[in-house]
Amino acid sequence: MNSISWAPHELGAILACASSNGKISVLTFNDDATHPGSLILPQQPGTHQPSAFKKLVSAGCDKIWCFREETRSWVEEEKLEGHTDWVRDVAWAPNIGLPRSYIATASQDKTVLIWTKDSPTAP
Repeated sequence: MNSISWAPHELGAILACASSNGKISVLTFNDDATHPGSLILPQQPGTHQPSAFKKLVSAGCDKIWCFREETRSWVEEEKLEGHTDWVRDVAWAPNIGLPRSYIATASQDKTVLIWTKDSPTAP
């Protein structure tokens, strides 16, 4: 594994794991019980975000992926082009209260690019 990242808490316990073979594993934990040491109470049934909003961004090939509920699969939504070498890290800023969505990519080409999206349908 090269990198792991938790989804925002409102989506539930979802963990994305990126490996050297170019694959991303997305693990979803479905446990409604509160365990000793839990930081928050379990999510109530029916209060999660719609699956259409589950997205992730991957390093390496700089892609944004979206989960499609109807096929129960992750599909490539966009390719971020701008770096001249491998992207080694990505970070998606939480957009609660922000006017747009931000992604930062750090590359082996010694640059950091900031990507913005003004709305879900904007390029």
